[in-house]
Amino acid sequence: MTDRLTPAREAEMQQRVDAATPGPWGSHRDLNAVYTVQARPRTTRNGMENDGDIATLATDRSDAESYANARFIAHAREDVRVLLAELSAVRAERNTAQSLVDELACPTCKGSGLDPDDEGDWDSAVGRHNPNTIGPCPTCMGDRTRQPAVRTCPPDCPCQAVCIGPIAGAQQGGVTA
Repeated sequence: MTDRLTPAREAEMQQRVDAATPGPWGSHRDLNAVYTVQARPRTTRNGMENDGDIATLATDRSDAESYANARFIAHAREDVRVLLAELSAVRAERNTAQSLVDELACPTCKGSGLDPDDEGDWDSAVGRHNPNTIGPCPTCMGDRTRQPAVRTCPPDCPCQAVCIGPIAGAQQGGVTA
């Protein structure tokens, strides 16, 4: 089994949750110290009632261990349902965040500060990412959210299309934007 939860395994887990006896579940200890997990236990005028037994635990454990096991089983149905819902929400948030990162990334370095074609960093002398240099792109700083206050390139430079664009009040080629 892999350490990562695959979509197929997640779907299998959801099918097991959906097929299980409806909850909530609870546990009960009888006078013989036998723990039973029950469907929908509740107190009524007539005493304790439930919609049937889910499982009866073995009696070869200590009372404390049997109690812990019964509580674990009784809560497992709802816990798994909640965890699967949270996993789905977290995946959706991650995908949204990744889309924003991809959208904001410099088209040349994709937000890494590196050109995927040459593993080099931005070199203003050659006007592109250079495999012989090391350091972040001075225009987008690798994440396209920061720009230098002073640009040394002329206003018609192709980097204007690569990064965010002119900064109001910043100098470009000796001219204030």
